[in-house]
Formats: sequence, C-alpha cells, structure tokens
Amino acid sequence: MRIGVTSESKIKLDAVRTVFPGDTILGYKTNSKVGEQPVGHDTINGALNRALDLESKTKDPHLSLSGIPRQKYIEASLDLLWRSFSDNPGISE
Repeated sequence: MRIGVTSESKIKLDAVRTVFPGDTILGYKTNSKVGEQPVGHDTINGALNRALDLESKTKDPHLSLSGIPRQKYIEASLDLLWRSFSDNPGISE
C-alpha cells in the first residue's frame, strides 16, 4: 500500500512506518488553513484540510490518506478521534 502522510516530519513519518512496515510511506507538505497550535474544532478542520490538500496535490487513486483508504471513512474517523480526546464526548461536527 502507498500511504500519504500530511507532514514531512521525520518523526511522524517514522511513526507511520512503524505501524505500516513494508508499505511505501510518502510525506507531503500540506496546508491546514488553521493556526500553528490549533485547539477545539480547529484541530479537526485542520486535519481534514490537510487530507484534502494532500488529495489535490497527488491525484493518485492508489494512495491512502494517513492509512485510511479514500472513501467516506475520513470524516467518521476524525469524528471518532475527536470524541475520544474531547472534554465533552457528545459533541460532534
């Protein structure tokens, strides 16, 4: 599998390589369109913006976004991630 990571950080790329050994991991500089240290909903919006920016830059139908195959799962996965770290597990976008 070819996995696109929305960062060029060696630490982040190595972390993905640890989880997906044997797969091709590609790092991309992407724009989150939020501040440097986002909080609250900006965290989610930034993650989704980075995924969409990566998709627009690659045009590679075989590329998975951060290990999530490009289907409707991105929003659901972000929602689940947000809920697990939110002070109020009932909030959702």
